[in-house]
Amino acid sequence: MTTPNPIPAFNPNETYTLTSGALAVDAQSIIRGSDGALIPAAANNSDYRQYLAWLAAGGAPAQAPGPSKAALIGYATAAANAALATSITVNVAASGEAAVNVQCDGAPSTRADLAGMFAWGAANPTATRPWLDDSGALFTLTGAELVTLAMAVGTWVDDVFAALGNLIAQINAGAITTTAQIDAETQPTS
Repeated sequence: MTTPNPIPAFNPNETYTLTSGALAVDAQSIIRGSDGALIPAAANNSDYRQYLAWLAAGGAPAQAPGPSKAALIGYATAAANAALATSITVNVAASGEAAVNVQCDGAPSTRADLAGMFAWGAANPTATRPWLDDSGALFTLTGAELVTLAMAVGTWVDDVFAALGNLIAQINAGAITTTAQIDAETQPTS
């Protein structure tokens, strides 16, 4: 009588590396060191059965390397850009006046618009201009209110970039080595 899936002979000197996030026994795939073959965790696969025999004989696979510093910096930068694509609410009313809450994002095009509006508003504090905020509401804002809006968004953008700079420094220092650590950091919200 033949065994349906005999355990093939294995090389005790072989090395294996688990793919990212994989566990030793129920891995999705394993990389064999001698030839770089990607081995799926499938009972009918002879390479996988060799890997299991190697494990049973005391073999210990290497863990997949974590993301590179460049990949982590790219991920952190994408998180900062995503934060800037959201809206903050800014009360642009002068002190003592009823609130005028305007929603504004920190996207590059908005920052360019606000830079122009800041210059115009500083030169024309009582004149008015229309501003369509991120909620779709149309406001007629004075130059002074546009300056307030530009200053608040500019400060928020500066805070987001300062947080990104801090993350990049921690990544370069080796203190942050996973995307989960980046996700755990709080982005400035206003």
